[in-house]
Amino acid sequence: MIKWKQCMFGAVLAGAVCMNMPQAAFAYDVPEMIEVGLESVCKNATSASIGSSQLAVGTLKNDKFREDGTISSSGGFTAKMVRGEVIRITDSMSQKEAEDLAYSLRRTGFDASCGYLGNDDWTVYVQNSSRSEVESASKKSAERISSFNGICLSGGGENLLMVSNDVDYGFSGTDDTFTINGKQYRGCLRFAVNGTVMTAVNVVDLEEYLYGVIPAEMPASYGEEALKAQTLAARTYAMTKLNAHKGSGYELCDTINCQVYKGYSGENSKTNAIVDETEGEIICYNGTPIEAVFSASTGGYTENSENVWNSVVPYLRAVPEVGEYGNNTWTKTLTLSQLDSLLSAKGENIGSAQDIVITKISTGGRVQEMKIVGTSGSVTLTKENIRTYFPVPAAVCPVRCSRSTEKAAILLPAVDLCSVRQPRAAVQVL
Repeated sequence: MIKWKQCMFGAVLAGAVCMNMPQAAFAYDVPEMIEVGLESVCKNATSASIGSSQLAVGTLKNDKFREDGTISSSGGFTAKMVRGEVIRITDSMSQKEAEDLAYSLRRTGFDASCGYLGNDDWTVYVQNSSRSEVESASKKSAERISSFNGICLSGGGENLLMVSNDVDYGFSGTDDTFTINGKQYRGCLRFAVNGTVMTAVNVVDLEEYLYGVIPAEMPASYGEEALKAQTLAARTYAMTKLNAHKGSGYELCDTINCQVYKGYSGENSKTNAIVDETEGEIICYNGTPIEAVFSASTGGYTENSENVWNSVVPYLRAVPEVGEYGNNTWTKTLTLSQLDSLLSAKGENIGSAQDIVITKISTGGRVQEMKIVGTSGSVTLTKENIRTYFPVPAAVCPVRCSRSTEKAAILLPAVDLCSVRQPRAAVQVL
């Protein structure tokens, strides 16, 4: 569910990306609304707490929310999964008619709730009763749905609303925000159901999404130009990753697996203003949005794309990062005995470890190939496998080998990467 708006851009060059910028302006489509899975708040859950006392209920059509009614509960709402057999009143009706009928049925002992069908059509759902019982009590025609799959909102001890997953529904607070499990967000709420669990999804304007991303990825106290660069990178990154979670029922997630997104609760007025100032601006190379990977630290030098992944990307070239500052190093020591245990756990049959030989170093100074030599063989590691092979944090890892008969060890100092979007190159020789 993406609505696109046509914008004109001049190609933009971010400070962390080296490329020859094309001079001509060009047209590119930018998504207006995106769907963000709130995995950090409600992922694969069976229930969730919605803190608003009143919710607008409506249809998400052409990525616009059209309100069809409201429901109220002074203590907020609980959303839960509903699966299995239900009885539904056949004829659609207004919200008031559905609420009155559901209330009347509840007073006579039925587990009834108002049902939303979309496009301002409403009905009544009844659980744990037969069709004949419902028809007799309601004086209306009803139908049995054997495999209902959807969401029920309850409040004050009663089921207030049921909606099927087949409906393009959305919920929104009366102030255009909603609160789920204690976190507040702009836009609309729906749930992506996968089997017996559900994940909350925020349907939100792209620029308002960035309000909740930028201060989560870069401190708002940083300089304005740095924040602008981060904003362009984040906007471009979002545009190029809209299929990241398609199989889960949304486009992006709110964690470091995409970009950290903290919603309205995490916004800052300074970064909001920068998002507004740069609205619609993206980073392009030869007329195409780049893959705007970024991290909190590079260890003082970026890396060529082919030295991390497999393909050559012309704008992802190794360059010094002159702004790198602070003592971000850590060390981890492995004795040869510990290295032997690691090799054994990895299923390597090379005997006792004797040495590590560096055989290839990248332009950025990272080890691209290294060989662990044992008494009866060797194992060769390359690129990202070097970092992931050893039990160290996600980092750019310089290696120093120290050998003696009693205290042979491998010392692995490294610069910590706090916010890595993609796997990084592995090892750098001191």
